[in-house]
Amino acid sequence: MRALFTNEFLTVPSGHAVSGIVPAAQTLRLLRGRAWVTVEGQSHDYWLFAGDRLNLAPGHLVVVEADAAHGCVELKLEQPKSMTGGIIQRIRAMAGGLGNHDNRAPAHACASAQCSQS
Repeated sequence: MRALFTNEFLTVPSGHAVSGIVPAAQTLRLLRGRAWVTVEGQSHDYWLFAGDRLNLAPGHLVVVEADAAHGCVELKLEQPKSMTGGIIQRIRAMAGGLGNHDNRAPAHACASAQCSQS
């Protein structure tokens, strides 16, 4: 099986499917269309719409089929955001504010449900 998911962008014609082994942890982002995605080892499949993202683990076979009713599918493969980088930034921010006894939420804190949207 070829390592199909090595290109940053991928276009799948309407009604066609592509498959390949994921070479490294990646996030699949659907830019246009609607796609059915199945991932080896998972008991369920996914329907992705434009704007949706799906995290892919390395070494798994992934099949992406473009929904014929919605035209071709355009995908972008991205490197997942580093969790450790975010954790390190938070620790540094907390360490810097140890002497500060202000219990108010920082200005950048989420005050609405918007934070749960990607």
